[in-house]
Amino acid sequence: MRKKHFFMKLLAAYLVIIVLYTLIAAGVFLYKNTEIVGLELKNKQESFLLGMAEQLDNRFKIAQSLIHQLQASQAVKSYVQNDRHNYYNITTVYKELEKLNSTFYDLGIRIDLTRAGDSLVIKPENTIGRFYYDQEMAFEDSRKIIIPMKNRYSGLDEEMTAYIKGSGGDENGFLMTFVTRTPQFTGPDLIFFTSFYDSFIMPGLSRESEEAFYVVNPEGAVLYASTLQEEYPSLGETIAHYDIPVAESFMTAEHEGLQLHIANSVILPGWKYGYAVPKRSFFADLQPQLIGIGAATFLCLLLGMLAAYMLSRTMYRPIGRVVAMFNSFDNNEGLDEMAFISRTAVKIRRANEQLKSMMLKERAPLKDMFLRDMLHGLLTAEQIEARMNKLQLQLPGSPWTAVVLELSNYTELNAIYSRSTLLDMKSQHMHAIDEQLGRSRDCQLVALDFKRFAVLMHESCTDTVKREVQHALIYTESKIESSYTIAITAGVGAPAQALEEIGQSYISAVRALEYRSFLDKRTVIAYSDVDTAPRGQYYYPLDTERDLISSVQQGKREEVAAILDRLFDINFKQRVPQQQSLQRFGLAIHATIERILQLSNLQDMQWEDAELDEIHPESQQSNWQQNIRNRFECLLDEINREREGADSDLVERLLQYIHEHYHEDLSLTDLSSHHHFSPGYISTVFKQYTGQNFKDYLNQHRVRKAKEILGSEQVKIADVALRVGCNNTNTFIRIFRKYVGQSPGQYAKQQN
Repeated sequence: MRKKHFFMKLLAAYLVIIVLYTLIAAGVFLYKNTEIVGLELKNKQESFLLGMAEQLDNRFKIAQSLIHQLQASQAVKSYVQNDRHNYYNITTVYKELEKLNSTFYDLGIRIDLTRAGDSLVIKPENTIGRFYYDQEMAFEDSRKIIIPMKNRYSGLDEEMTAYIKGSGGDENGFLMTFVTRTPQFTGPDLIFFTSFYDSFIMPGLSRESEEAFYVVNPEGAVLYASTLQEEYPSLGETIAHYDIPVAESFMTAEHEGLQLHIANSVILPGWKYGYAVPKRSFFADLQPQLIGIGAATFLCLLLGMLAAYMLSRTMYRPIGRVVAMFNSFDNNEGLDEMAFISRTAVKIRRANEQLKSMMLKERAPLKDMFLRDMLHGLLTAEQIEARMNKLQLQLPGSPWTAVVLELSNYTELNAIYSRSTLLDMKSQHMHAIDEQLGRSRDCQLVALDFKRFAVLMHESCTDTVKREVQHALIYTESKIESSYTIAITAGVGAPAQALEEIGQSYISAVRALEYRSFLDKRTVIAYSDVDTAPRGQYYYPLDTERDLISSVQQGKREEVAAILDRLFDINFKQRVPQQQSLQRFGLAIHATIERILQLSNLQDMQWEDAELDEIHPESQQSNWQQNIRNRFECLLDEINREREGADSDLVERLLQYIHEHYHEDLSLTDLSSHHHFSPGYISTVFKQYTGQNFKDYLNQHRVRKAKEILGSEQVKIADVALRVGCNNTNTFIRIFRKYVGQSPGQYAKQQN
């Protein structure tokens, strides 16, 4: 595996993301910034146009106000009413004009006046003949435009004539002169000459800037300040043809690569102001920003690469830990980290599944043992809860009903088939019954012995349990098709209101099952059906006799006493058999005792006839029952004496075998195979007679032999371990230290 191959992939991925994100962000920023710059420039241009329009309209308005003010002055009125040249009046008007001219000089406005038909024009600085005045103002060389207007103050119709000098104005600096003829109520009309200076009206445009400002009327260009006139000579006429919407104060248009901003004049009807600039391209606006944006982008890329490296290291750190941890499980040559982790994870998952399967297999016997203990009433409520938590078993609350099912024809089947075949048959029927019952409610199934199994059903109604069990038996019989017939009888116990009471339900189910011979060969018998059994016969089923014989042979005193108590309880308390039935019951007990003697090879154990009479049922019942118990106690004592001798011989043979084969890889299974006993029985007998379990005794014997070797020979510890049967040296050292209190090496040094 190449070192940190995945780290390089991760770093490369982050770098690609950083680069793409930075470039995209820079592109979006450039686009938006250029858009903003263009919008700001457009707003500035529109603001410039509207400002100029407002400025010019204000000056035209001021000029009209000044004309009205002159009309209202007493000097002008006197000048109009006097037909002849009254130099006093003329001087008075001259001073009035001079005063106004000095006051509004900064606005670039000059007003001259004369009377209609008069040959003298009064100026702020002097008077001049009308002929010379026209020549001075160059009216003949100017463009003449007639503007019909209405006086804002008098309401009378007026006529205004505009004389446009053209770009640059005349030698006096005038760009435009308005000649207004104002009718008077008395006397001749007054003619006002309102002149506007070029430098005060038009904006000063830089020679380097490509822009133009126009003042136009509907007939075409009036005046302009432009650096684009040579390239666009008809631009003024183009501006004049645009119609601004009524609801708008200005508009923007495009014309031959120019962007036009146009506004209406508020004072002069039909007149427009236009501002033209070349249309800017996106790349033209982008170019000035490239250096700054490029530097910022480069810096962002550097920071992003550093962040990508740090982030890659942070993200890779747990992966590196996992790889280092997995290196002990698998060989990672030729794989990158993620492929190696993936392959190892698959192996671990498979191992977990195998482990889980093994745990389930191991847990199944524990669960069955727990259910059996609960059925036999061996667990308290606290123990049941603890075992359930340990097994991770969830059982709903009460009520529960125990059902015991038995292979009724087990004896016949056992004579035909082997025990393994019978177990397979029973297993098939168990699974089929569990499948059917589990469809409607929660059930727990557990095997009891070769011919019996039990089902715990989460139900309290006995009739419901009987019906569902009956259906399950019918379903099983139809599902399993074979050449053999298995007859199954079920006993239904009383409902248990708590888990710790299931043992009582189980006892009632077993008791119900024992009455099957009295209840018309029913396949499902409930505990409540026992009351309907015939009362004239004694109770001693063959199964109970077999259990009694088996318990006596195994020396189980408690189980023997329990079986006898149950027989006496049913025959003498729950039932009232006739004297003849009791006589037959006594003979059956006597036959059982004889059978036990034969099976246990105790035929030489005989009782006198008087002793036989002591168990005759005609005697008092309590004494008779006690005599039966005493007789079985004698049988148990004799059988246990015989067994103790056999067990003692067995233990001697076991110890001899251990002493001869301790240097081999010896196990409890080896002992059981060699002596033909089960491992459990050997373990129980061995501990009963030696006080130690097999493993502890074997380890102690090996340690004793190792001490003998270390005390007499110079030998390696590993060789000593092999000579005493320990294949692992560390295990041998641990066992030696456990029993001796020091290591083999320390013990050898002390001995030498």
